[in-house]
Amino acid sequence: MMVQGDYDVGGILPIGPAYLFVNVRHINSVDAMAGKRIVAFDYDKA
Repeated sequence: MMVQGDYDVGGILPIGPAYLFVNVRHINSVDAMAGKRIVAFDYDKA
């Protein structure tokens, strides 16, 4: 997955904040998510 044609990926560096997207307004911090289930998308390999 790191090679495509003549191009190689040398590395990936996370830059910037990570954002939580939820569909309820009372979850507005990481502490409010304690005990909740979360998922990660597997199609974004980065």
